[in-house]
Amino acid sequence: MGEAYWAAREGDKLLHTSIWADIASATVELACYGAIGLIPGGLIVTTLVSVAVSVTGLNDVISDLSESVS
Repeated sequence: MGEAYWAAREGDKLLHTSIWADIASATVELACYGAIGLIPGGLIVTTLVSVAVSVTGLNDVISDLSESVS
């Protein structure tokens, strides 16, 4: 099976982000994907760009950037 998620135990450090950090993170991610989505083209070009973003790992870079903002 996949990764096991365990319940918090006494002494564990719990990290919570604020609502503003979540909003900032989402804004960065939406801005990045919105900029990619502005590439002119039809459905085929959009699909190819989406596949290229996934294959090259750019989606991970965008996720890491939004996480660092939060």
